[in-house]
Amino acid sequence: LNFMDLCGGAYCLGLHNGSVIWSQPRNPDSSFTDGGAIPDAAGDMYTCSSPEGSLGQNGSGVVRKYRGADGQQLWESIVDSPCVNFPAVSADGSTLILAPGGLAVAAVTKGASKLQSRREKEQLYKLQQELLDNHTQRSYYDLPDLQDSILGLDTSNGKVAWQHKVEPWAGVAFALDEERAWNHINGNGSMPHCWPSHWSGAIADSQGRVYIGRSTGDVYLYNPSTDTEDRFHTGDGILMGGMSSAPGMLVVSTCSFVHAFKF
Repeated sequence: LNFMDLCGGAYCLGLHNGSVIWSQPRNPDSSFTDGGAIPDAAGDMYTCSSPEGSLGQNGSGVVRKYRGADGQQLWESIVDSPCVNFPAVSADGSTLILAPGGLAVAAVTKGASKLQSRREKEQLYKLQQELLDNHTQRSYYDLPDLQDSILGLDTSNGKVAWQHKVEPWAGVAFALDEERAWNHINGNGSMPHCWPSHWSGAIADSQGRVYIGRSTGDVYLYNPSTDTEDRFHTGDGILMGGMSSAPGMLVVSTCSFVHAFKF
């Protein structure tokens, strides 16, 4: 049994008795990631996490490959944004696919619960909607936009095989979280936020095309061979395990909805 902890530590346990076969722990007090690990067909393990000193909101990310037999680290690559999602291995085993991108924070509208008058609460919520519509919410609160990309690394050495930069995200929280906060304050929702990770895990088909969801409210279909993308707008944040597939079908689970696509 292979797994990664929230600090990027990697472990292999015996499936029948839970004995530790090997471990590569990391400092538990200085990093955090929502990311995870994935094995390849040979049994080697890849992890996607935050480096020491990062909580996944900004800075860089770190990707590592461990040998499945004994846990020896085979390579380490630093990527230019926090790595807080699950990587995937291409069908031919040559490429590790991931999407570095920082975590957003809580919806500003949650602060409306501390305001006294109904008018003040409505004004705060209306301001957030206007800022989101104008793509200026993060800059209004002196936060940098979240820069992101879909990335392919060579599984043999960790070097970048291809990179596709996507449109920066200008919201403080991810898609629909301002609305969720407003509904909760008004007694119309059980949860004040979803607070999802930036990306879902990726799925790659036999032709090398990448399917991945983003909490900006978009599902991407990216073709590395032609460097082209198609997008479907869900309008909602994506769950970490929000992409699944079956022959001729793709299912996308967002914070509040399920979308099914047939091919």
